[in-house]
Amino acid sequence: MYHAGRMHAYPLTFHNHVELIYVREGELSLAVDGHSTTLHTGDLSICFPYMLHQSEAADAKVLVLVFDPALCVGMINTLSTSKPADPFLRREQIPAIVPQLLEGLWERVKAGHGEDAVITPAYLTVLMGEIVQRQTLVEQPLNELSLSRQILSYCMRNYRQDLSLDSVAQALAISRTQAARTFQRLELNFRSYLNDLRISAARQLLTQTNRPITDIVYESGFVNQGTFNRLFLKSCGMTPREYRARHGDEGAGSDK
Repeated sequence: MYHAGRMHAYPLTFHNHVELIYVREGELSLAVDGHSTTLHTGDLSICFPYMLHQSEAADAKVLVLVFDPALCVGMINTLSTSKPADPFLRREQIPAIVPQLLEGLWERVKAGHGEDAVITPAYLTVLMGEIVQRQTLVEQPLNELSLSRQILSYCMRNYRQDLSLDSVAQALAISRTQAARTFQRLELNFRSYLNDLRISAARQLLTQTNRPITDIVYESGFVNQGTFNRLFLKSCGMTPREYRARHGDEGAGSDK
């Protein structure tokens, strides 16, 4: 997945792909693997598979690249079993070839060549080679997901359901206390996190589909339109209708 446009907020998440966010213009607040920072024009964030990350809403213009580490020839073991000690590179640390490769990949995506089985892996391999050699990597064993990732993963898959701490704990065969303490360690409120997942899903539906807002309310996990409207306004600073009008042309190609 490759997306160029403005950055929207997304809740704490993880996945099994590499994710790069390059700031073309503006400022962007990110948290990756417990490291929080504000990125500026020319800065880059690097998220290896299974690293927890989240973003605040920002007016920054970004390039977001998400890809399977297997596409990087000879690097899958490194990308799958390690992680950067510092997941951010500043503009002065980044050689000119990195933004050139990112922009080149975006041009190929726009031209319909993003899934080329030869050229795209070559771009990604050179790109990650340039990035990795400028970072200190530490081991990240791919054993079973930690409890926090199990809980977040369950919420991410089931946010449309009527979830509670009790139902999550029961589904994962743990105690409610264990579930509650996990959210405390992550500095998350369970109900707020669940609502963030639902708002994120609603934003995607608003920008990528023409479905009526009343349908989106229920498809994103809310059971009351009044609650949805209130939480959406609080999170996005505008109504769902205003959000669709402003961002409806930015959703193509983005899953965030």
